[in-house]
Amino acid sequence: MHASRDGCDARLGMNEDRLPPGLYIVATPIGNLGDLTPRAADVLRRADLVLAEDKRVTAKLLAHSDAKTRLANYNDRTNEAERARIVSQLGDQAIALVSDAGTPLISDPGYKLVRDARAAGHTVHTLPGPSAVIGRPPGPVAPGPPRRPVRAPATPSRSGRRSPGRTGAAAARRPSSR
Repeated sequence: MHASRDGCDARLGMNEDRLPPGLYIVATPIGNLGDLTPRAADVLRRADLVLAEDKRVTAKLLAHSDAKTRLANYNDRTNEAERARIVSQLGDQAIALVSDAGTPLISDPGYKLVRDARAAGHTVHTLPGPSAVIGRPPGPVAPGPPRRPVRAPATPSRSGRRSPGRTGAAAARRPSSR
């Protein structure tokens, strides 16, 4: 295996005819199609199949990338038998997994596919890109910094008590009490 530190195959170059077989986790733009990385667009064009959370959303992304790749649904309604069928194809096909926006696996069922692909001995390639967790810059660049730290729901606070907390955009929109 020719893996680099980030788990990407070192042989993965742009504009080659065929991708090496395996599962490709492809981050997609959050709100602006122009934010798609050239490498992600290349993988979407060269993959044998793109698995999408919502085919209607991903079809727009593929059109923007001039990709003619086959498209199939992969979401929380995908059953174990379908997942096993997908994993069985990873030995000879390059399959890209995308979410509607951002990095797959953060808040969608893609982790089950990655788990099963790794358990079957297939290579999983990750392509960096947008993430909602880091999508909002801190400080004066953004329209107002959050008033308190962003915590995942029901995480322990400094006092050790569990707190429902606010996360992401909800924390950023919290009105100031000042």
